[in-house]
Parts: sequence; C-alpha cells; structure tokens
Amino acid sequence: MTEILTDMGQRVIDKPGVSSALLSVRSAARIDLVITDYCLPDQNGLDFAGALREVLPRMPVIMMTAYGKVENYIKAMSFGVLEFINKPVDKNKFEQIVRTALHEP
Repeated sequence: MTEILTDMGQRVIDKPGVSSALLSVRSAARIDLVITDYCLPDQNGLDFAGALREVLPRMPVIMMTAYGKVENYIKAMSFGVLEFINKPVDKNKFEQIVRTALHEP
C-alpha cells in the first residue's frame, strides 16, 4: 500500500502499531488520511480508530482486513471508519477509495 500511495503522490508515514501511530498523529503537522489494518501488533485497528477519534474526530480512516466479518464492519462504522476493505485489495479500487477520502478527482 505504501508503494501505491507514494506512486499517487502521497507522503506516507508508516508506523507498525497503535502507540507509535497515535504519537505520530499527535505530533505531525498535517495528516489528511489514516489507513490502518484491522490486525496490528499491539492492539487492533478498531482500538486505534477509537483512540484516533478522541484526538482527531474528523480524520478519514480506511481500514483493511483479512477478517471481513460483519460484526467487525459494523463496529468499524460505529468508530467512524470511512471504508472497511477486505484483502486482497484491488489496486485500482484502493486508489479510487483513497481519492474519494481525500476529495480528489
């Protein structure tokens, strides 16, 4: 995903876990979009989305998962996740979702 985003002209801040990602969000000058996986090393993406909402309530979040259970989707939406994408992700579909989240044509 990092390569796709970079090819799209986006600057990527890649963090492996919730703690380091939240630290980056709190200290970064400008972040336009957060993309996270459901399974993270130290917590899950839903925990991250919930913690992110406390810091940046309007931040668009895209969550990817190999565990596309309906209950995970519903919970992700309750945390304000914009898109819940099942893996494997089609490159063109992913690019379109990112453009939509960033309000780009």
